[in-house]
Amino acid sequence: MTEPDAAFDAAATHYREGRAEQAEAACRDILDRTPHHARALHLLGIIEAAQGRGTAGLALIRRALAAKPDYAEAHFNLAAMLAAAAQHAEAAAHYAEAGRLRPDDVVAQIRHGAMLGAAGQADDAIRQYRNVLVRWPDCLPVLLELSAQLLMRGDAAGALEVARRACRLAPDSAAAATRLGRALKQAGHIDEALAEYRRALALDPGHLEALNFLASGLYEQGALGEAETVATHALKLAPTDPTSHFNAGIIAQSVGDLPSATASIRRALELAPGDPLYRRAYLANALYDPQLDESARRSIHREFGERITRAVGAQPLPESDPDPRRRIRVGWLSSDLRDHPVALNIEPILSGYDRSAFEMFLYGEVLKPDHKTLQLRSLTDHWHSTVGQSDREVAERIRTDRIDILIILAARFDRNRPEVAAWRAAPIQVSFHDPATSGVPAIDYLIADRLLAPRGGEEWFAERILALPTFYLRTPIELSPASGPPPLTRGEGVTFGSFNHPAKVNDSVLQLWARLLYEVEGSRLMLKYRSYYSEAPLRARVRRAAIDAGVDPERFVLAGEREAREVHLARYRHIDIALDPFPFSGSTTTFEALWMGVPVVTLAGKNMASRWSAAMLGALKLDSWVADSASAYVRIASDLARDAAQLADLRSGLRERVIQSPLCDTRRGTRQLERLLKAMWRHWYATRTA
Repeated sequence: MTEPDAAFDAAATHYREGRAEQAEAACRDILDRTPHHARALHLLGIIEAAQGRGTAGLALIRRALAAKPDYAEAHFNLAAMLAAAAQHAEAAAHYAEAGRLRPDDVVAQIRHGAMLGAAGQADDAIRQYRNVLVRWPDCLPVLLELSAQLLMRGDAAGALEVARRACRLAPDSAAAATRLGRALKQAGHIDEALAEYRRALALDPGHLEALNFLASGLYEQGALGEAETVATHALKLAPTDPTSHFNAGIIAQSVGDLPSATASIRRALELAPGDPLYRRAYLANALYDPQLDESARRSIHREFGERITRAVGAQPLPESDPDPRRRIRVGWLSSDLRDHPVALNIEPILSGYDRSAFEMFLYGEVLKPDHKTLQLRSLTDHWHSTVGQSDREVAERIRTDRIDILIILAARFDRNRPEVAAWRAAPIQVSFHDPATSGVPAIDYLIADRLLAPRGGEEWFAERILALPTFYLRTPIELSPASGPPPLTRGEGVTFGSFNHPAKVNDSVLQLWARLLYEVEGSRLMLKYRSYYSEAPLRARVRRAAIDAGVDPERFVLAGEREAREVHLARYRHIDIALDPFPFSGSTTTFEALWMGVPVVTLAGKNMASRWSAAMLGALKLDSWVADSASAYVRIASDLARDAAQLADLRSGLRERVIQSPLCDTRRGTRQLERLLKAMWRHWYATRTA
């Protein structure tokens, strides 16, 4: 044994027995005499990292590997340190090397897959886990992680098969039951999924992941009261768990408790500032919250844009052929290419675009494709799934396709991905159907109209506004019931109604609506959204608002049944006048009410989110239903309520008015959008060739 090796054995003994200072001194002494002693460099790197000096520790272990490239333990520990620093791709490479050098090291093999998954390389992670299972077929952690990666890749059937295998191997494993629940949910078997989450909790009452997925699943089912109870329990068990705070925030938002929603989502972001889902939810919540002014909203959006820009760094412009005569290649990036309001709004465009001038590409973040997904795919030239791919991979795909104009739909909602824009995926990047600025400097334009985003308004935009003559576009609703006479003419008394998401029905909205009921004697208000109004937390909020306003709570009619679309539309036969919420107004709900012959009263604010209904009414030349103050809102609704003849006249003619309006003139609307896209392209071409 050489002298440095003997000295290192002593250093290693010091470290194993908890004498870190002596171990460090011994390593430094060895390195003074033998600067490239790999084992001393490695151990000193571990000691440095353990004392909070991670950068120094990384540098030392890199030196150890430079001295001894086949040092498996150093590869393993370097990978662990890189993983802790969220440098997942490099960590994966070092775990791979550790596993190659030590083929029997199952931990290195598993962590290699985990880091590939964390780096967004879902396909590579899946291959790695399958390779591990060839040698260790009953390795439960690998089965669980493989199921999770298959879910991320959108392969619900594959995930379900693997999760069932894990449950057969370990029937008493709460983790396996939870994974099976997730796979069942994504496969569309929600009741079975909830049963598996409950089974997991029966096996382990403190299983946090099962609690969080149960809360989320109950929320998606509309069981808001039980979801709230489960989320509260999760927070008691783990007060610093970001997922539990996020779930609590989304549930609070769904019942219109905006102060609690804001606090909970903000706390989730504080605990996990890099989570894109939490960031986007915070952006969305800023539109619901009536307590925020435009200055606060501006700060929230600016911070979002600056954060994702810093994370990516400066990006070069993609290559693009500046030939003004060729077809313009347009990409649509969205998670809403399914049975969703955004899909209904873009379907007329994709049905009728000029194929000689445009080539359309769809990039779908769609976990569960449906009939609408298949229809949209059939209408366009190309389809690519983005499920399981990192933002960078999606951007690279878009660059490879040489997209000229990338349209990012409803960026802050659902699983949409504004972060892709920060990678400068296309020369021209556009926000469409997002009711506020993205805040992202790399998004060049936001499409609106002059009623949605008037010139000289107070609202801040990171993008340049391009205005269509009319923004909202929709084909006539098929298989819709006849409107029927308004209830007031049937001697039932005036009935107001709102079928908007309760997240929009905040305390200020409820107070104003209660004031309206107080003003209009004998009136009542029907509230409906899926089954939400059957839930105790929401019913209690409405009841408190009524009592506080001196109104009999029984005048609030809370409908809580889940209904087929035709039945839902038929409910408008029981409504005389629709009431729009604020500061986030309706869109699809407004169109449906108008389609069913029901006038809509709206309060237009100072930002886009508050002006969707106002813009639609403007297109119909029904601006008299647009209020600029709470008092005007009550006056307009009261005047309508006292004019049964006008309501009857509207009922018989409003649908035809909608059909003949720009809202349903899909050919005209498509040509107008095409002109905007061509103008963007010409401007880009001019700047490139100037």
